[in-house]
Amino acid sequence: MSKSKITPLLPIKPIWLFWPCLLFCLSGRLLASPIIIKNTDSYNFSKDSWSYLAVTHPDASIASIQREYQQQHFRPVGRSVYNGGIASQYLWFHFTVSNEDSVRAAIVIDVESPRINELELFEKDDSDIRSLGRLGDFFPFGQRKIIHKNFIYNSYLDPGVSREYFLYVNQVGHTLILPVRIYKSRIFPSVSFRNYLIDGVTYGILLFVSVLGLLFFLSTRHSLYLFYGLYILSAIAWFLSYFGLGYQYLWGDYPRLSTVSAPFFASMNLVLNIQICQILLRLKKIDTAMYRAGNLAKLLLGLAGLFPVFVDLNKYGYAIDHTYLAVFLTIVLASVLAVIVPVLSYSIKGSTVAQVYLISSLLKISSIINLALLELGITPGLYNLEGLLQTGILIEISMLTFAIAQRYTIYKLRSFKQVIAAQEAERENISKEIHDSVSNTLTGVRYALLNMKATEVTASPAARESLHIIEKKIEQVQKEARQISHYMMPDYILRWPLAEIVKRYISDLKENGVEKDTSTPSPGINFSTNEQQVQLSQSVTLNIFRIIQELIANINKHSKASSAEIVLSFGKKSLLIISEDNGVGFPINGTDAAGIGISNIRSRVKTLNGSFNIRPMTTENEEVVFCGTNITIRIPFYSNAHQKAFAYDY
Repeated sequence: MSKSKITPLLPIKPIWLFWPCLLFCLSGRLLASPIIIKNTDSYNFSKDSWSYLAVTHPDASIASIQREYQQQHFRPVGRSVYNGGIASQYLWFHFTVSNEDSVRAAIVIDVESPRINELELFEKDDSDIRSLGRLGDFFPFGQRKIIHKNFIYNSYLDPGVSREYFLYVNQVGHTLILPVRIYKSRIFPSVSFRNYLIDGVTYGILLFVSVLGLLFFLSTRHSLYLFYGLYILSAIAWFLSYFGLGYQYLWGDYPRLSTVSAPFFASMNLVLNIQICQILLRLKKIDTAMYRAGNLAKLLLGLAGLFPVFVDLNKYGYAIDHTYLAVFLTIVLASVLAVIVPVLSYSIKGSTVAQVYLISSLLKISSIINLALLELGITPGLYNLEGLLQTGILIEISMLTFAIAQRYTIYKLRSFKQVIAAQEAERENISKEIHDSVSNTLTGVRYALLNMKATEVTASPAARESLHIIEKKIEQVQKEARQISHYMMPDYILRWPLAEIVKRYISDLKENGVEKDTSTPSPGINFSTNEQQVQLSQSVTLNIFRIIQELIANINKHSKASSAEIVLSFGKKSLLIISEDNGVGFPINGTDAAGIGISNIRSRVKTLNGSFNIRPMTTENEEVVFCGTNITIRIPFYSNAHQKAFAYDY
């Protein structure tokens, strides 16, 4: 080879240096930056803080892994939280911690993923490498040196010292989301206490709401509240399983339950969610297609949840575990449609309960979808996943509880409406009985007495006088019977608008007199109204008439007033009823007045979705104080003149 063909080294040296540097950077060694322990108390990993290596065998020695790292076979994680989806290989992670503080640093390495099959942390210094402990859900909880739902390791670094750490993780066939955080030891107890306190408050609130639902069930005997209470209990059980508290407090001696519990309780929670949706929207009676789709989703969820109970997935490899988890997440995502489709459909049709349920369902469904994508490794991992899910479920349960409470309110209102309907039916029956039976019988007796006056038996003046007195008393009783019958069910009540009914009723009272305390004069009741432009249903008209009837009865019996006024004001959106008198008023604060009459008025107003306000009226004239009562009632037209879509009870 001639010297003229030798390529000079200097011109090509930059090119030959570029490629090794690039490969070195891609290997992660150059990009990896140590976690610096200095002024702050906690340290999250950055995307450049660690690297990893995937291996096919679980029995690789730490020495061989160390050689792999030295040969630059580790790759950068590239994220602050590692999310590998469903792990197919065994993983080794590497990171470095450097103490740049002036004092010795005692640290806690917190692996915040409480559901890992096996993990082991190795610490390397200048002299040797040692294990800090082998942990995981394959081992009884009691074997942990530090009792915590997460996997905790303790270490220390002298000032100016850096140490390397190798973390082995076996999560083959299961979802692996790996957030790791480092704390100074002195701050970790308070952080741990705060986290457990938040857990206690969250699950305490959920438990209280579940007990409330079960109490509603005992009160109403309706299965909706039973399923709702069980739904929240299953949510609590799922959270306890998913975030390690169940393994810590409930089944710590049975490691296999950590694999079984999370999918089982998640499935049961979704089954109960679909069941609540079916009952709340009455899908069985209204939409059989959606009802059957929901039943199919419940069946698939039940099978998916029970599968790991009968098949120990820990004994099988990646293929079986991956297939099961992928199928399970697919069923979960598909079952979401069994809730969202009917809820969305009835929300569009105007159901208020469905609209509230829709908002809470969208919140839960978005959380389920995000969690499923997270477990499949599609979306990046997060710190504080538990806190985010806890916040989400509290918001969802709050809104769902509101919807359930609305149904309970409707149940109570319907129960009262049934009582009122029964009372009205009884009034009508008694009115007819008095008119058709008692009054007619009295008429027959009266005519019999008139016939007796013409016979010889009554020839004496004394006998005639006695018969005349009896006849007059019977005539008076007959008249009172007709008045009672008319009071209970006036014949014009279903034939005229509300304003005309009230006007005729007050006119009849003035003409025939009223039942009252005879020691006081009868008050003059003035009635005024504007033009009635809204056509109310018979049931609403009858309820409002009974309210006014009760107001007038209270004035006549209790007010001792000399004058009173009843006003009906028909507005565009509501009816305003005002009752005022100059009587003695209530002996206690008007807002606390709770006689039987007032209680009946309040109940009827509530069934009409109206508002009720009562207050005493007082005017001072030097030494004398004149009291009276003002009652204001507002009845909205829309909720009574037109029944809202699906405003039914069960």
